[in-house]
Amino acid sequence: MSISLSALEYGKALVNILDDFAGEKAHLKATQAALLNILKDFSGERQQLRATQTAFMNILEDGRTERLRLEATEAAVLNILDDSSAEKDRLQNIQKAIFNILDDLHVEKGNLEETRNQLVRSAQEVRVSLREKEILLQEVHHRVKNNLQVISSLISLQLRPIKDQVSRESLQACQARVQAISLIHAMLYQSKDYASVPFSEYARILAGNIFETVGTRPGYISLERDINDVALPVDKAIPCGLILNELITNALKHGFPEGRRGIIRVGLGTVRGGRLQLLIEDNGVGMPRGLNIRQTQSLGMHLVCALAEQLGAELEVSGDKGTSFKFIFDAGESGKEERKLP
Repeated sequence: MSISLSALEYGKALVNILDDFAGEKAHLKATQAALLNILKDFSGERQQLRATQTAFMNILEDGRTERLRLEATEAAVLNILDDSSAEKDRLQNIQKAIFNILDDLHVEKGNLEETRNQLVRSAQEVRVSLREKEILLQEVHHRVKNNLQVISSLISLQLRPIKDQVSRESLQACQARVQAISLIHAMLYQSKDYASVPFSEYARILAGNIFETVGTRPGYISLERDINDVALPVDKAIPCGLILNELITNALKHGFPEGRRGIIRVGLGTVRGGRLQLLIEDNGVGMPRGLNIRQTQSLGMHLVCALAEQLGAELEVSGDKGTSFKFIFDAGESGKEERKLP
């Protein structure tokens, strides 16, 4: 009975032990599962740690690179500072140079102002002197005109007692030449330009005077003028005026005998090479065939040839279908715009 009880107790104890072992086994399994979870968490933590380590290494590498970049930047900044110092010195030198230039400009400005004042004074003196010379030149033309008019009047007085027709015509021709020159000085006296003659107006007045002096019948002989708006210098105008006087007078006296009607044409314009052409022509009876005007006994023709040489002109003479004289010479000082003759 005692033995059966002990076995029973032993069985109970064994059952308890097995129960405890089963509980311990379950606890061990739970511990094993917890340990596995810990190992898994440790593996993840290890991977995270490795990633963190890699990231940290990258950060260190970036830090080293940044340090190198900062060192390079610092070196560059130091170089810039050095350059800035040199640039500052250069700018200071430029500033000094600019100040020196400004000082020189101030001095130069004073010199220029003084020079300008001197030029203004000189210009005023020149204008006063020029005005005085213009007045004197105007007075010269006036006196020459008056003196020539006196000579013309003396010739008129000399003509009164002379009965010989040849002598009278010779003196009248001289008087016409004097009047032709006098007219030029009269126009210069009245003009603002004392060095050149408005030839169109001069030719109109001169031709009218010649027609009146010769005494042609009104309406029988007409004058046509084709003269450009040209102003001739005095040394050209006087020979041209005398040529007009001689040739128009000669045409009126000899070109239209026995009351013949006709036209005298006077032209002045530019031709080849910018030279001037003076043309005096008529549709009268013309000249004798074979006449050489350089060998004729006529004083007027000798004078015309001499005046052509004085002008330096090429002289062309034609006696067919009337009489034509062409004088081509250098323009010299000319006035207004010119148009070409056909």
